[in-house]
Amino acid sequence: MLWDNFTRWQEAVAILEATPQVVASALNERVFCYLGIPEQTHTNQSAQFDSQRMDELCQLWKVSKKQITFYYLQAIWIVERNNRTPERLFESHVVGMRNGNQEEWDELLPQIMRVYRGTPYTVTGETAIFMMFGKEFCLPHQSKCHPPLPAEVQSASDYVL
Repeated sequence: MLWDNFTRWQEAVAILEATPQVVASALNERVFCYLGIPEQTHTNQSAQFDSQRMDELCQLWKVSKKQITFYYLQAIWIVERNNRTPERLFESHVVGMRNGNQEEWDELLPQIMRVYRGTPYTVTGETAIFMMFGKEFCLPHQSKCHPPLPAEVQSASDYVL
């Protein structure tokens, strides 16, 4: 799971195995290509991040790679705290679907992340979506997202909120 300190945006990518090659590819293809290349990354010292493949990726995109130590409690606390809420959302949804038609976890993950990103952060009062893009995403329960009925449409400007 990846997150941005300022916006509180979190990104989670479903992978089958956490080898250095898979993690670096997921980071490049699913994060850097969609959200841009960060100035620096902060990772733990696990084999996936402390690898030649990750060094090559960071060197290619000129990303400064910082590793936190296992006993640096302040950094570990921040990571653990930021991972807690999406993990709880995921667990509660999966547990609630034990009636035989449980979705695959990798298909459920993007929906859980959408809920998390669309929930206001307690400190800022803003959603990660707003902090990242400067506007809120339309969610299915919001009536302003649905286009007007055809009888109400007079011109194209009727579709503009």
